[in-house]
Amino acid sequence: MGLIKRNKRIIICLVGILLVLGYLSPVNAKSNEEIYQEKLDQLNTDDVVGYYKLGLWCKQNKLLEHAKIQFNKVLELDPEHKKARQDLESIIQSEKDAKIAEIIKKYGPYKGVLDKPGADSEKLPWEKAREKETEHFIVKTNLSLDALNDICFLLECAYFSRQEFFEFIEPDKKTNFYVTKNKTEFDKVYKDLTGKNSNALDKGTTIAKENIINGLPEDSLLTYYYQENKKTTVNTLLHEGTHQIIDDITRTCNLSKNPPAWFNEGMATYFESSRVEGKKLVTGINQYRLPSIMQVIRMGSYVKIKDFINLSLSEYMGYTYSGKFDIYSESWGLVYFLVNGKKGKYKDGFMAYIKAWKENKIVTQSNNTDFWITNKDAHLKLFEECIGVSMDQLETDWKEYILQLK
Repeated sequence: MGLIKRNKRIIICLVGILLVLGYLSPVNAKSNEEIYQEKLDQLNTDDVVGYYKLGLWCKQNKLLEHAKIQFNKVLELDPEHKKARQDLESIIQSEKDAKIAEIIKKYGPYKGVLDKPGADSEKLPWEKAREKETEHFIVKTNLSLDALNDICFLLECAYFSRQEFFEFIEPDKKTNFYVTKNKTEFDKVYKDLTGKNSNALDKGTTIAKENIINGLPEDSLLTYYYQENKKTTVNTLLHEGTHQIIDDITRTCNLSKNPPAWFNEGMATYFESSRVEGKKLVTGINQYRLPSIMQVIRMGSYVKIKDFINLSLSEYMGYTYSGKFDIYSESWGLVYFLVNGKKGKYKDGFMAYIKAWKENKIVTQSNNTDFWITNKDAHLKLFEECIGVSMDQLETDWKEYILQLK
C-alpha cells in the first residue's frame, strides 16, 4: 500500500514538472489569444492606461502584433505617451534585427567585393553563369561566387529597407536579376531579352515582362560590373531594384501606368546611395549626386520645384540627353531633403504624398514612348496639401538645406 502511495506522489510530481515546463496543459486552459481578447473587451475606448498595460502584457507574452496595435492605440489617444512610443519602437527594432539576422544567415556575411576591383576575375563566360534563388529574386551572374553572394545579400537587404519605407504588399513572384562582367555582355543579354539594342549610356535597366521576347514570366533587372568615380555596381544595383519595387506597387495597387518621373528617379537615386554598415544597409548622402545639384542651385539653373514635379518622362529625359545638368541629381536632392531636411519637418508630408500615389490620386497617361501627369494643377495642389507649405517656401528651404550638406 505504501508503494502505491509513493508511486502516486511521484506521478503527481512528474505531472507538475511537465506542466511547469509547458509539456502538458491544464484541461480547458485558456490560450493567450483568448485571454487577450477578454482583456481587450473589458477596456473602455478612451482607457489609455488600460491599453498600455494590455500592450505590455502582450509584449511579455510574445503577442507582438497585438502589442503594436495596443501601443499605437495609446499613441492615438495620447501622442505624448513616451513609454508607449519607446515600447513600440523596441518591438519594431527587434523585428528589424531579426530580419537582418535572417538575411545574413541565408546570404551573408557581406564581403564587399563589388565595391572593389576583382569581382570579375574568374574566366567564366556568360553561358556558364552561376544562378542563385533568394526570397524575392533569381540572380544570375558570371562574376565570382563571393560577388554572387554579395548581390543576393544586397538585394534582400534593400528589398527589406524599401518594403519598410513604402509599406507595400509583397507580390507573389520573383524578379530575375542579371549581372554581367562588362558592357559588351550587358548589351548582348539585353538584346537577347528584348530583341532591341540597349542605350549606350545604360549601366543598368529594369525590363518589364511585356517587353521580354523569350517568354520569361516576370520582370528582369540587368546591370554590369564596373567602377567609376563615386558610383559603382552597387549603386546601380540598388537604383534599379528601387524601380522594380515601384513597378510592383504600381501593379499591386492597380495604379496609373507610371508615377511622376521626378518621384520614380528620385526614389531610385535616394536608395542607390545606401551602403552596408556593420550588418545593416544605411541610406545616406549621395556623394555622386551632391556636387551636381549644389552647382546648379548656386547657378540658379535648376528646374523650379513647381515645374519639376510635373515633368513628363520625355521632358525629364530631355534634360539628361541635353547635357545641361544631371536631372537625376535634382531628383535625389528633393527626395533626400523631403526625408531628412529641417530635422524631418517634411517627412510626414512626403509620406502622405506617397500614400496619395498608392491610392491612385496622381493620375498619369502614357503611350509607347512617354508618360505624363494628366492634370498638372491638381497634382501641384495635392503636393502642396501633403507637404503643408507653399512651393516657394519649400524651394527656399530645399536650397538652403542642400547647400549646407557635405
